[in-house]
Amino acid sequence: MGEGSNFSLVKIEGKPLEKLIEVIGQGIGTLYRPTAIRKEAKAKAFEIEVLAKAQAIANAEGKLIDLETLNTIEQKIIYQQVKKQNNIDKIIDVAFDQVSQEPDVSSEKVDPDWTTRFFNIAEDISNDEMQKLWGRILAGEVKKPGTFSLRTLDLLKNLSKEEALVFTKFAKLLIKSHHTNFIPFVNKDFVYKQLNIPYKEILLMSELGLVITAPDLVMISKGSEKDTGTLFVNGDTGIYVESQPNNSQHHINIIAFTKTGSELATLITFDFDKQYIEYVCESLLTPQSNIRYGKLANIEGTNKELREAIEYKLNF
Repeated sequence: MGEGSNFSLVKIEGKPLEKLIEVIGQGIGTLYRPTAIRKEAKAKAFEIEVLAKAQAIANAEGKLIDLETLNTIEQKIIYQQVKKQNNIDKIIDVAFDQVSQEPDVSSEKVDPDWTTRFFNIAEDISNDEMQKLWGRILAGEVKKPGTFSLRTLDLLKNLSKEEALVFTKFAKLLIKSHHTNFIPFVNKDFVYKQLNIPYKEILLMSELGLVITAPDLVMISKGSEKDTGTLFVNGDTGIYVESQPNNSQHHINIIAFTKTGSELATLITFDFDKQYIEYVCESLLTPQSNIRYGKLANIEGTNKELREAIEYKLNF
């Protein structure tokens, strides 16, 4: 919210933002006020509290402390608290931007334990890009509690900026189906070179607990005696596979996303990639199936309706 913010509680209208304010209040233990700590740091009450902390540090170490040293400790504590509040302010800024675009949110309460854990971690997040991710997490949890687990918070807390950048590449390739979230690992050279996902990065994401990979990890499409259809989703693009009766069983090697990896992937936005979508189509296609892809007709991607659908064909 920053020093120049025009934010005011008086302007908060609508359930989404009201709920966000409530969750923030639970997390920081007081009604949220922008730049609160910067103003309170100058107040006498806060100075007394900081002074007491500084004296307690000295007492714990069994030291007699002079006024100059005490003042140094006091200033250090104030600096640390201001920095923590600045981090929280920036994360909340992102959350407000996200939630303000929501027409409504779930009436379900956010778990207090989740809120406490979130803000205990958030106060130490100082990287701009990571702050954006944490802001989106807060907004997502307010919108639908249970979207992000405590395990996901702990994993993201320990994720470096470089590791987050690598994961972003994986997240853009996530294909969602009823059964699992995955990346087709059919043409390894295409994955390594065209998608710029070298094997060492696959190992890294596996070690971090974000994906699962193994030589025998496959997704199986079982045959059926009647017409069947399956929708696969990448971002706002849908791939609809329609199988004819007596279609033979089909399996493809995959890199699967863990629950934590799947949760974090929802934070990443990206543009349509025709080359990748057609690679996925090629991986899923059989002689007894038809495939078309296009923009999802509804945002939740719950049906087979696609806008401006293109039929994918491959000569066997």
